Amino acid sequence: MTTLLVSANGSRIDVQAAASVVSPPWSTSGLGFPIYYDYSNNQPGEYGIDVPLVAGTVIHAPEAGSVQYRACRSCKDCWSPGYIVEQLDRRPAVVQFGHVRALSRYTDGRFHHVNAGDPIGSVQVGFAPRTGAPCDGAHVEFMYNSWGNLSRQNYYLPPKPLYLPTPGCPISKGTIPSGGVGFDPCYVLYSYMTGHVPIGPRRSLSMISGTSGYVGTGSGQVIPFGGATITGQGASPLWGADYGRGVASCSGFDNYGYELDLHGGVHALGTAPPVTITASWPKSDMARGLVLRPDCQSGYVLDSWGGLHPFYSAAIGPTLNTNPHVTGFWPNMDMARSVDYVGEINGVDSGYVLDGHGGVHPWGDAAPLSSSEYPYWPDLDIARTIIPYMLDPNGAGYVLDGWGGVHPIGSAPRVVSPSWYWGVDIARGMALSPGSTTGYYVDSLGSVQTFSISAPS
Repeated sequence: MTTLLVSANGSRIDVQAAASVVSPPWSTSGLGFPIYYDYSNNQPGEYGIDVPLVAGTVIHAPEAGSVQYRACRSCKDCWSPGYIVEQLDRRPAVVQFGHVRALSRYTDGRFHHVNAGDPIGSVQVGFAPRTGAPCDGAHVEFMYNSWGNLSRQNYYLPPKPLYLPTPGCPISKGTIPSGGVGFDPCYVLYSYMTGHVPIGPRRSLSMISGTSGYVGTGSGQVIPFGGATITGQGASPLWGADYGRGVASCSGFDNYGYELDLHGGVHALGTAPPVTITASWPKSDMARGLVLRPDCQSGYVLDSWGGLHPFYSAAIGPTLNTNPHVTGFWPNMDMARSVDYVGEINGVDSGYVLDGHGGVHPWGDAAPLSSSEYPYWPDLDIARTIIPYMLDPNGAGYVLDGWGGVHPIGSAPRVVSPSWYWGVDIARGMALSPGSTTGYYVDSLGSVQTFSISAPS
């Protein structure tokens, strides 16, 4: 571990560089702009000492200071004040990765959000007041976190965003982008830094065979992999905003599936027949996941409170239970994250609901699990997806956490080839075909990874 010693007016701060920190899918050295530790605390007679920080850095401060970001590489002519993100006390604190909340641009000197599908690039709208340099139109809202011993957090408490304008250019605060809750932070940052046109963050994954399937995106466009194909609806974005909340396909059926939107709509993909939904929330981001039944034309939508709502094609009709029995339900709380389907148990559609902390809750007539049979993070909203292990539908399955960890639950076989672990919250969807020992999962940037489980005995 490297220690940087920086002195100011006879005082000293120790900044220990991170050891064995997993790099995120972008540069950690500033996330496209500098991040500093400022040991001045605005005290008279003291000078700020700027130490560039990377994720995992440990700060030992002799007195209170602040972690800031600066909006200008050259803090001379076009310096604009860095926003205080965290106030640190004398004890260590650990810097985590910054997250971008939304991507924006200037078109008329004002703040504008860029929706999924809009081109990303520079939009010159004038010149910086003092330098005369052209103003780059790119703009991001920046979210930052650290953990450790913090005396207090100033100005913006998560999840409120910080605003990073182009150096020297005007800025005004905007509102949440169309789509409800904004873009996936890491996906937008990646798009911003690479110049890619966003099609929405990748949110889900569903298999057609043991090696092929679909990745669902925020725009509703389906990204096939492993030889799968998609034509017609789903081959291009369905929405110009981050509306997509999940994709479900049917084993053995190529060019077929359903996409869930944030309001509860279920949209047929490829050659799938249209379906009727039984619940919707036109003004709310409530939908969290969907599952298909074996007929591949009906299933259930999970809402953020933990409720389940059937949908069905004309061929199936309104034959499903409109009020399935659930054991996890959180009225007025955004707690549910994912749902799986294990089949009919005692003639009742059944499965499990995953909450944000990792709790696994049976629905229908599924057997309950003890708390020792699944991972749990009581202080973190980090659980992302649950899938069944179909060779043992009595509670066996896998849970994906946001960092990329895959955890067996119940009696599911152990993971023998570990999944890719990012260490940042970008893992989103996971799938495992029945009988297969290779599973797939995707991050919000669209990188499809695999993990292996032991063969059934």
